Amino acid sequence: MMGSYSYEEILATHIISEKREARQEGEKVGEKRGEKRGEKRGEKRGEKKNARQTAEEMLKDGIPTEKIAKYVHALSPEELKEIEAKVKQLA
Repeated sequence: MMGSYSYEEILATHIISEKREARQEGEKVGEKRGEKRGEKRGEKRGEKKNARQTAEEMLKDGIPTEKIAKYVHALSPEELKEIEAKVKQLA
């Protein structure tokens, strides 16, 4: 035996269900976007760290910062000078 639900009650229940599904789908999309952004940030940090290590080794080998800047694009000239000062201080 069917319950006696009005059209408005059925419609309201359907709208609530659709909103819930849309919110869940939105959360999934948001999580995926967040993961991708996190991966990109991690890649950039890793690239930067690797570039700093490479520049440090090149400076230890006596290569001038101008030449390093030509090959290590992830670092700004200011960052290279900062690394150079650190290497000189440790030497």
